[in-house]
Amino acid sequence: AVGELRGGAGGGRGAPGPARRR
Repeated sequence: AVGELRGGAGGGRGAPGPARRR
């Protein structure tokens, strides 16, 4: 996914958190 390596749970904004593929 795209928001995965950028903080999936953060909404792909580069925020820390578990990368969730939604």
